[in-house]
Amino acid sequence: MKNKKLLKTIVCTLIFTMFLNITSYAADGKDSKEDKIVKVEYEDIEDLVLKKNLQIKVNELSIDDMKDALDEAEDAGDGIGELQDTIYEISDGLDAYAAYPDLYPLAQAIQFSLELTSNSLGAQVPSNDDADDQIRIAELGYEQADQALVNTAKKMFVLYHQLDDSLNLMKENRKLLVSQLDLAKYRLEYGLIAPTVLGDMKKSLLEFDNSTTSLMHQKEALILQFKDLIGLSMEDEIKFGLLPDADINYILKIDLEEDLEKALKNSLSIKTKKVELKSADSKMKKYQLQIKESEISQSLNNQYQLLIEKLEALSLSESELSLLNGKLFTEDIRYKMGQISLMDFKTIENKLLNQKNTVKTNTSNLLIEIENYKAMLDGMI
Repeated sequence: MKNKKLLKTIVCTLIFTMFLNITSYAADGKDSKEDKIVKVEYEDIEDLVLKKNLQIKVNELSIDDMKDALDEAEDAGDGIGELQDTIYEISDGLDAYAAYPDLYPLAQAIQFSLELTSNSLGAQVPSNDDADDQIRIAELGYEQADQALVNTAKKMFVLYHQLDDSLNLMKENRKLLVSQLDLAKYRLEYGLIAPTVLGDMKKSLLEFDNSTTSLMHQKEALILQFKDLIGLSMEDEIKFGLLPDADINYILKIDLEEDLEKALKNSLSIKTKKVELKSADSKMKKYQLQIKESEISQSLNNQYQLLIEKLEALSLSESELSLLNGKLFTEDIRYKMGQISLMDFKTIENKLLNQKNTVKTNTSNLLIEIENYKAMLDGMI
């Protein structure tokens, strides 16, 4: 009974933490000043999440509750053991009634009843090993969940900068669209274009503005989610630090075989599997672990290949940017010589701005995948 209660406690706490609404807002360490501005640097994210995130605090309390429940169950088990010892002593004492034929059948019936009672009590004594294993599995699961929150916060930091860059770029793109629209109005006056062309351009500008508004809402929602992850309230103002560059040298120095050994050693999923297979047949345990190791090897290799793909995409976008820089130089000379219009020159400038943003996006995407690779080596696989 106690063992069932312990397992019930573990299951309930796991379900509770899975469905807890993580949109609650932390007040710990909050300054009394309502306009407080918190500047967050990328390298500070992990520490902030692990110390301030409400979900992680709940996870820690859940583990404490499980351990307390186990201690209570162990105390109850000690009491049951003492009671069983007393029952055995009473049962042994009833053997003396063998000398009394009239009373001995009654004594035997009492001994049988005591034996049933002792067996029933024994069934209530919790298995400490099973309970310890359940707690260990929960700890490993929470550790994975905690690191997943850290990785999510880091990705949000990167995504914030991508959204911010996109919005800044859209402002510049809109200027070009407005200029093109003004030119189209001028051409319409002289009958150089049909009215439908101007209508289509106005529609395109309206759709562009709607897209910009949608992107702004995404950015605002992301900021609120990020605040929640690092334990801030809605009222706290936040300032995002600069986004670090992707460490290309890290990729070039990767030793995949060495990294695989590290990933297998630190893998939380393997540690969990070992606990789950603790009582399994040795062959079953061996095969199951081999399957898990094979999956990890494949996942790490896939992530490495993804790193190479992202690196190649960045290199290609940088080459295209270099070509556009050269073209802009040439077009600037042609514009000053009157060979191209101002609108043509602005179009080239706009292409250059878009390509610069592409390079920045590819750089930040590479940063995310590097972080994912490092997380795998640290056990998130």
